[in-house]
Amino acid sequence: MEIRADRPNVSMSQSNILAALLRNFSRFLSFILPRKLQLVVSGRWEDKRYKNVDSFFALKRQDTKYFLSLSASRPLFYDWLSVILDYNYTFNDSNITDYEYDKHEATLSLAARYYPIDSQKNIAVSCHLLEIATS
Repeated sequence: MEIRADRPNVSMSQSNILAALLRNFSRFLSFILPRKLQLVVSGRWEDKRYKNVDSFFALKRQDTKYFLSLSASRPLFYDWLSVILDYNYTFNDSNITDYEYDKHEATLSLAARYYPIDSQKNIAVSCHLLEIATS
């Protein structure tokens, strides 16, 4: 399990770095299941405070974004060839209702991985050969 807090993409002074870290939080869990099936569940929460007043609504915009992702993958015939099924859900809550939305995305991919000889499987080059998406 990994816990990660990243600095959001908003302007801030040095004194607000800790506050900014507390406004952006993500976590993911990865499971290896029977038949080489890998399941990854991840989530992210972001609290965005915009610096300027929105020119149309005359308000300082404040958004809270929730992101949930589920991914299942397994090798297909060879270890270097995988089929991947992804589902992503995003909900953006805003103090300005025109900026609120929720989005569902599903993707089915076929991916090939190449491990350079010197890397000893520490580095992989991945290429999505086929991707079908819907939202």
